[in-house]
Amino acid sequence: DHERYGDVWAIDHDNDEHTEFGVEAASAVRRRTTAVLRDLEKNHSGKIFVIVSHGDALQITQTAFAGIEPAMHRTLQHMNPAQVRELLPLCLNER
Repeated sequence: DHERYGDVWAIDHDNDEHTEFGVEAASAVRRRTTAVLRDLEKNHSGKIFVIVSHGDALQITQTAFAGIEPAMHRTLQHMNPAQVRELLPLCLNER
């Protein structure tokens, strides 16, 4: 429900483990998406990947590259529809 985004994001900021309103916790999204990226890098090292997903999932994933907690995903630049954003391999911080 688009009307709840602001509510969810506000709670995310204080608690990235919450599942209020039936959402997947931001910390769980990050663990799930970075696991996929680690697997791709491990099995296809040196290749370039195009990752397509929902904006929130991509923004939460980006926190691993930025070295910030998943709770801070809304502090990053907004992801626009069909936007291409380069994410260079870093130590993908797992939490």
